[in-house]
Amino acid sequence: MGGYDVSSVEPPYWLRFLQLGDGIEGTLTSNGGPEGNRFVELLLQRLEACLQPDGQAFICLFQFVRHGEPLVCELLVRYLEHRVVELTPSQARPISFAVYCRSYAEIFPEAKVTIARWEGDLLGKYGDALMLNHYVAHVGPQTDGPTRYVIRENFPEKYGENLLVPLRSDKQLSYGRIVENIVDVSGREMAWLS
Repeated sequence: MGGYDVSSVEPPYWLRFLQLGDGIEGTLTSNGGPEGNRFVELLLQRLEACLQPDGQAFICLFQFVRHGEPLVCELLVRYLEHRVVELTPSQARPISFAVYCRSYAEIFPEAKVTIARWEGDLLGKYGDALMLNHYVAHVGPQTDGPTRYVIRENFPEKYGENLLVPLRSDKQLSYGRIVENIVDVSGREMAWLS
């Protein structure tokens, strides 16, 4: 039987982040789909084939949050077999989607129409209480029960206090999350100070 005991996955930025229409030149945000989960879904569809039954995976995700739950929860239950997934936010708090969109429009004023259309589409689909947050999804070994997920605010204890993104204003968090995906014209990621 093949498969791994432990897998750690952080989908490349161009795979895991959000798609704004046809994308915005100069960002790595073009291929994740409007909700950012296109390639996460492909990963989850194939994950069971990569893991031993007692294997585990750690996946870093940037997620829309609706009513306190990341959108990826539906995919976890759909594709994983008899596993418990612990979702741990890696930011001190979520970012307001409205502020995130305003920050994107400030950094990319030429894409305001695209950003506004993307924002309107998602608000129409999910309502106006959307937030954004980074998570570590710890996919546990197979169990006898159905797949389920639990959200735990235990990042400092589980992964370390120094790795938790500190509490800042929504605007500061938005800028940080946006600029970590900006590339120069040659395609290399830019180094940004936050």
